[in-house]
Amino acid sequence: MGELDELGYLEQPHTSAGRIPTDKGYRFFVDGTSDKEAPDQNNSRRMSYWTSIHCREAEEFFHDATKIIAELTHSFAVFGMPARHNFEKSGFSEIMREPEFTDMEFIREFGELADEFEDAFESFFRELDQSSAPRAFIGSENPIHSAWRCGVVVSRMPVPEDQDGFLALIGPKRMDYRKNISLIGELQNYARKYAKQ
Repeated sequence: MGELDELGYLEQPHTSAGRIPTDKGYRFFVDGTSDKEAPDQNNSRRMSYWTSIHCREAEEFFHDATKIIAELTHSFAVFGMPARHNFEKSGFSEIMREPEFTDMEFIREFGELADEFEDAFESFFRELDQSSAPRAFIGSENPIHSAWRCGVVVSRMPVPEDQDGFLALIGPKRMDYRKNISLIGELQNYARKYAKQ
């Protein structure tokens, strides 16, 4: 533990607290885990619901998909189609159950982030290359300052008519990155088939 502390992977937030991972510690974990791991069978069965909404309009498809992925990840989810000025948000009730939301300062900062995310989405979008692989931003890595105490997983998302879309999951830094990246990948597969119709 002492060595991990000295190397910058753990920190002690205050004198009487135990050790928690630093942003560097979380990054080491995320980079060392596979993004190929499939979600558990229960999640896979629930996510098959997407196949029942593939024939709807794009806005309706992503409205429902955003709700599903927010529920599955227990995160605040934002889907955006900038060219259409269309943003879907879901998951406030999910994210508010997390223990970090007993901290009033965290609640205030998260509220600011939720309010400004539509205006600041370009900060994340610029960080993404043209590949569809989801990318995790941890704490101080986040382009948006008000997200410095959060973890964000963001990815481009296929949209009909070759328009740019993105999906972002926002939650505590201790979120299950491997699971969330895998679930976004599964949603991308559904969306890719939908976009080609």
